[in-house]
Amino acid sequence: MMTPALELSQDPAFLILNLHVPCSRTSEFDLYIDGDDFKFYAEPYFLRIPISNSPQKSY
Repeated sequence: MMTPALELSQDPAFLILNLHVPCSRTSEFDLYIDGDDFKFYAEPYFLRIPISNSPQKSY
């Protein structure tokens, strides 16, 4: 699996995700959004991003 090139930005109301997936058909992809979980799959690309509104701890 490969991770697609991506650009992530946000404004006060939206989280904006731009994916670059060359050599794949737009009719052949899976997109899953459930609560804090985002998954994208289009052969040979896979991307999973956990999204949370709560602050993250720094280690």
